[in-house]
Amino acid sequence: MSGKTSLPTVVFINHWAAQLGGAEYSLLDLISALAGKADVHLFTSENGTLLDRLAPHAVQCHVIPSEPSLINVKRDHLIRSLVANIPAVIGFVRFVIRLRAAVLLLHPDCIHANVPKSHIALLLLHLSGVRSRSIIHFREIFRGKSFAGFLYRILYPLSGRTTTIIAISNAVREALPGTLRNRTEVIYNGVTVAPRPPSRTHTTPPVRFLYIGRIVPWKGCDLLIDAFTHLTARIGPHEGCLSLFGGTSYWNTGYRTKLMERIEKNDLSELVTLHDHIDSPYREYPEHDVLCMPSIDEPFGRVAAEAQACALPVIAFACGGIREIILDKGTGLLVTPGDSMAFSDAMLHFVRNPADIHTMGYRGRERAAALFNRETQLPLLLGRILG
Repeated sequence: MSGKTSLPTVVFINHWAAQLGGAEYSLLDLISALAGKADVHLFTSENGTLLDRLAPHAVQCHVIPSEPSLINVKRDHLIRSLVANIPAVIGFVRFVIRLRAAVLLLHPDCIHANVPKSHIALLLLHLSGVRSRSIIHFREIFRGKSFAGFLYRILYPLSGRTTTIIAISNAVREALPGTLRNRTEVIYNGVTVAPRPPSRTHTTPPVRFLYIGRIVPWKGCDLLIDAFTHLTARIGPHEGCLSLFGGTSYWNTGYRTKLMERIEKNDLSELVTLHDHIDSPYREYPEHDVLCMPSIDEPFGRVAAEAQACALPVIAFACGGIREIILDKGTGLLVTPGDSMAFSDAMLHFVRNPADIHTMGYRGRERAAALFNRETQLPLLLGRILG
């Protein structure tokens, strides 16, 4: 590792690298925008897709191995999972000690922590004497008075006053403990908005419904399949189809297996297809008509913003950050959280009113261009990082 250069030195910490989620895609955008403006270093605990995707960029990647079982430490049951995974906790402490030694050699101008375990690592760095200016990027919604929130309330004031806090939506900001919320700035994730919307490769019917995201329980794919089951029971098998794209990142495959069983049980195998993760969602948007977001308390909804940028209306539950992306009855339809029949009603609306696919889709594109365009959002983040 080298010392200071003529450019400012920026360190990113993203604990996970094997697979990509919304946090990693946003990090890729941010690092690519920093090319030529800073000496960029990424610290992570594993090799994987994130490092492969960063290979073309001027960034030095450093892997400090950590105990793999750390994945089992979940913020929603933090005390229980900490007690059950003591070796992982010890491994994390060792990770932070090695990270501290590496960071001190770089003398960074700014340290950016991208995901919760990286936040804790950054706060521990501050407590151990690292005084670099830093950014905590919140991308999660804290539920109630969680122990995770308590931990942030304790560690953050002890870390000094040189830490900037950024939330990816007002929903994320409002869920933070008060000591953090009052100092948090909202900067939305940026997505690509092409000069012209992509050309559709088909005309309706059938209406082609789309899901893109991780195939894990909190994303609500089971609710989406239930909603589509209700839909086909009402309109028959020829008016709509559903494609789900996503990997089972950092989760066991049991949930995916249950989804496949549900599809087969409801005789939907010819109408519902479950695909693996795709690296280029923008290839799928022109092939479909309506994006479905069945997750509860989505912190932001990057896929929803991307779909709007491609002139697709979005159906989602009216909760979390998604309410800041979708205008109900304007750029899509928002329904009662967790209600699969209400979600089915929204799907039926687009089957019976196909003109709204075009109208709401183009309104959504205008909204994405105004609020979520990477050309306007990324400079805001760069300004905070470069000072």
